[in-house]
Amino acid sequence: MKGNLSYFGATDIGLVRKNNEDTFSISQVWDGNYLLLVVVDGCGGYEGGEVASAIARDAIVEYLTGFNKDASRLSLLEEAVCVANNKIVRRRAERKKLSSMGCVLTAAVIDKANGLLLLSHVGDTRCYLYSGGTLRKLTRDHSLVGELEDTGAMTEKEAMNHPRRSIIDRMVGEEYHRLDDGFVDSTIIPLPDDYSLLLCSDGLTDMVSSSEIKAILNTVYSTEEKTKCLIEYANKKGGKDNITIVIAETISTE
Repeated sequence: MKGNLSYFGATDIGLVRKNNEDTFSISQVWDGNYLLLVVVDGCGGYEGGEVASAIARDAIVEYLTGFNKDASRLSLLEEAVCVANNKIVRRRAERKKLSSMGCVLTAAVIDKANGLLLLSHVGDTRCYLYSGGTLRKLTRDHSLVGELEDTGAMTEKEAMNHPRRSIIDRMVGEEYHRLDDGFVDSTIIPLPDDYSLLLCSDGLTDMVSSSEIKAILNTVYSTEEKTKCLIEYANKKGGKDNITIVIAETISTE
């Protein structure tokens, strides 16, 4: 692949919420050829959402950095999400005031040597791929409104303003899951030579349209500047939720 990989992540409380239930992580896993990106959006009240998102983030990172068994890399990523899910379920059972907590998340591993993206996803956090002037949404929202938008039955603008936009039908930590029960959406996607990869919580996509996201990713700003610009733009448009963004992109060395 051409160039080096630049990456940056940030989270912001927004303008309305009193706490930040989002979190993220960027870390090397297995060896220098693999970069793990995680965005988590917590659900379940003031303390619960923060606890669930932290459990999920830490469980995924710990599982992938500490466990390198002889298995497909995508299976390991999917296993990590299931481990995170079941840890949250156990914590819910232990503490009554956390009994409704959970989260949604997107976890991606960039296989730099082979030009591949390994992707696992639950809920309405998102992953986008921008390359050659085209922005492509790689995840599907686990919600009725998201499904209607993805199938073209509802426009993006209609979906962004829909009163049931934030109601999801799949959440990490709600009940126990096995690796083979279809709970986690997982896939492998070939990466082009030059690209920007964006993971985000719905605090961005409820405020900022895909065309606006594409315009910012298409700038000559640094990766950090693009991340901060998107957060600032979401806040300018209302900042109704926590906003979390992770960007990884190729930087030409020519």
